[in-house]
Amino acid sequence: MASLAFRHLPLRVDFESGRATSSGISTPTVEEIHLRARLLDPSAQYLLGTDHVGRDLLSRLIHGARLSLTVGLAATALPSWWRC
Repeated sequence: MASLAFRHLPLRVDFESGRATSSGISTPTVEEIHLRARLLDPSAQYLLGTDHVGRDLLSRLIHGARLSLTVGLAATALPSWWRC
């Protein structure tokens, strides 16, 4: 399980499931849909709110950032490795 913990923020991010936990707060996974939680404003349960079908925006942001970071690191490392 790959996780990231910031020293100043009590935030733990699991990049494999896209779940973030912070002092007892847990975000739903990317696949979870809650039709009763459509278009909610940010709250303690949904830190960035929800979209039009009730998916948690924070977990979707973490899931998308995982792919972006992987591509960015690969694009940076590949030219460095290629010139060796």
